[in-house]
Amino acid sequence: MALLVGVVAVFFGGALSDKLSPRPARLIVLGGHCLALGALAAYLASGAGFGLTLFLFVAVWSVFAWALSPVIQASIMSVADDQPMLAMSLGISGLYGGSALGAALGGYLVDNYGPAAIPLVGTVWLAIGVACALVRPAPAADTTEDTEASVPPHPS
Repeated sequence: MALLVGVVAVFFGGALSDKLSPRPARLIVLGGHCLALGALAAYLASGAGFGLTLFLFVAVWSVFAWALSPVIQASIMSVADDQPMLAMSLGISGLYGGSALGAALGGYLVDNYGPAAIPLVGTVWLAIGVACALVRPAPAADTTEDTEASVPPHPS
């Protein structure tokens, strides 16, 4: 079942990026991810227990979690005109670095607060991510002029 959810999610994220463009797709997926994880946190905090309802919450959350990768990749490619492969390698490095930090934070949370704290703290971080994604960057400065002429020669 997990494989099915993952495949559906990746196709969902890719189709959303293709249909809407990367920025609105990123906002939809991040927002959905935040809401789904928040709902999962609320469900776990209620003490409702394990069962089909928990399975459904995890499945919905998983769709948004897995849909994020193609959306982020499309976003990186849309702004990396000159060196797309370098940009993609930095993007995946950021993903792995974030996973490592998240694992360390998750271990701390489990040791000190229990496993139900993980989705709650994750929801807070996702809300911060949504807020950051809502901020539009300033337009890039015109870089069409020849910058090599303005760089002084290297002293020998």
